[in-house]
Amino acid sequence: MLAVTVAFFLSYILRFKIEIIPLTRGTPPIKVYLLLLPVALLLWALVSAVNGLYAGQRKGSFFFEFIGVAKSGFLATLILISLTFFYRDYTFSRVMLALFWGMSILLTGAARALIIYQLKSRYRKGLGLRSVLIVGAGPLGQIVCQKIHELPQLGFKVVGFAADEEPE
Repeated sequence: MLAVTVAFFLSYILRFKIEIIPLTRGTPPIKVYLLLLPVALLLWALVSAVNGLYAGQRKGSFFFEFIGVAKSGFLATLILISLTFFYRDYTFSRVMLALFWGMSILLTGAARALIIYQLKSRYRKGLGLRSVLIVGAGPLGQIVCQKIHELPQLGFKVVGFAADEEPE
């Protein structure tokens, strides 16, 4: 959520202080936009949870992780923009909301990439791994073992097999 908050403030600064697109109605007070921030954070959290971004296990590549972030960001911002149409006391800048959409996806994706990199680095050093005992030493057990080795981001270390018979 820190990345989303930073994206929100950066979007406000880019739109109204740096004026990457010239203003036509002056600079609105930030307190009006601060009313929107908790709603944006709540939407991001809810949509991210629905998209499975808070699941403890990262099973896919970073590409799929980023796609999940992009989907969440798109949907959360779309809902946020839709909600602003119901707030009649003020008209929010569409440019600022578009900047927020892009920045929140980029910053959240970058933050998650950093976290994934740190986790993988720890796992490579053998830190934080969870021990796994595979039940069954046959072909299926070997496939499970191979998949665990192929997906180091899971953070598992195979300690052995439990079987009635010797493996083939």
